[in-house]
Amino acid sequence: MYKINATEFFFRAVVSSCLIFVSPFLLAGSETQQDRLDVPAAFSTQVNRTIKLSLASQNNSVIAVGLRGEVSVSSDKGNSFIQKKIMLSSDLTTTRFTQEGSLWVLGHDAVMLRSRDLGNTWQRVLDGRSTFALLNDYYQQLSNNGNKEAALTLRDIKRSVDPLPTPDILPYPFFDISINDNGEGFAVGAFGLLLKTNDGGHTWQPWMERADNSWGYHIYSVQQFDDHVYLAGERGFLRHLNKTTGTFERIETPFEGTYFGAYVNKNILQVYGLRGRVYSSSDNGINWQHINLDTDSTVISLLTPESGEFIYVTQKGEFFVSSEHGQNAVSMASNVTGEILSAALIGQDRIALAQYNGIKIVLLSSLLK
Repeated sequence: MYKINATEFFFRAVVSSCLIFVSPFLLAGSETQQDRLDVPAAFSTQVNRTIKLSLASQNNSVIAVGLRGEVSVSSDKGNSFIQKKIMLSSDLTTTRFTQEGSLWVLGHDAVMLRSRDLGNTWQRVLDGRSTFALLNDYYQQLSNNGNKEAALTLRDIKRSVDPLPTPDILPYPFFDISINDNGEGFAVGAFGLLLKTNDGGHTWQPWMERADNSWGYHIYSVQQFDDHVYLAGERGFLRHLNKTTGTFERIETPFEGTYFGAYVNKNILQVYGLRGRVYSSSDNGINWQHINLDTDSTVISLLTPESGEFIYVTQKGEFFVSSEHGQNAVSMASNVTGEILSAALIGQDRIALAQYNGIKIVLLSSLLK
């Protein structure tokens, strides 16, 4: 990486909720900064009303994550949540089920947690200390062997931590993770953070220098289907894995704004993000079609029920529905108020929405009327 670009560090919803809590830690001194990785999350007496930043669902289970290490689990389709014991108190950004059967939670301070029992118990896989050590050792070795790209990457990583009270802790958040049923996968995050696993997430290897991302753009989404792997992120960043060369190659798109998500299946690739922009390609990104949503609000989720519709959820709480190859998305009737930070499909007729005051459940059938 030649230059770190700090613009659009998070999309507006995450900025307004997370950074106000992150900044005081960075200014308060080494003890406070370090404690986030060592002090367990406090339990809330109002867990159903606390801010939730990300949701994931599988069958009847719903997992929600939020500030200061909060992880809450519902076993009744999102009607009620129970907070789980977590060994740290960093702000958490993302939760995902992956194809190899695990549940993951990602967060600030390069936190990566794993559960094999639907979120009841958790294992720390990575955090800011171990991730920094992993990156430092890997890129230092490559740099010593004369790799100039590695030397520049190492320089930028060290510049990001040197001013901090805890220069041995990487503060970057992870934003997304994808692992296929063969155990191959990637984790992505801020400032070009990119790791690869070949063993289902037990061990990780840095891949930042393989993403054609010299500006260190934030990578918000990683998606896999069959042999295809896509990365999407800041400033129109979109990459496709060339498995022959072991590098990600640039894909040009019509939009230079940020993509916060991507979706891929056997027929299409879609990317979505700022200002209601959605683009679809049926030829792996060679040609693009604009999916028209009548909104300027950020698209934060794409839901794909078994009935075949594509449902786009915006930060304003709007819902739009389209077919897989449709060019125009139709607005769906909704009485949702307040900003939406994340959405997840529960079964085939319930949608869980993460908001500043907790979780709201809406029926898909009510939106399709």
